[in-house]
Amino acid sequence: SAEFQELFDNCDFVQADGNTVIDVGTSDKRVTVNGVLGLYLKSKINGNLLFFACSGYGDRTTWFNYGSYGNYWSASFISDRYAKYLFFRGNSVDPQYSLNRHLGFPIRPVYDPSLL
Repeated sequence: SAEFQELFDNCDFVQADGNTVIDVGTSDKRVTVNGVLGLYLKSKINGNLLFFACSGYGDRTTWFNYGSYGNYWSASFISDRYAKYLFFRGNSVDPQYSLNRHLGFPIRPVYDPSLL
């Protein structure tokens, strides 16, 4: 979860063009990229782009909020049953939420060439 926070501290929210910065005061920072709604971030350090789709979440046999909310697990466990995650919707982005781990959230893969 600290890495999610660091990511948001060091990135700007950008429009689908990958360059136009979204004003900090804009309540809904989600944009559509290649037909998918989500958060588009641009690094203030190296200019790389990162996209988080509005993934929703699964609970047993049903998927909820796909296309409107984003939920991504972090590697930060609170206990054997709870972990921190990134949550976002139209007017809220919070990388510090915690919830029961039985819910089906995606994990955002990160490419690291040093691991190859």
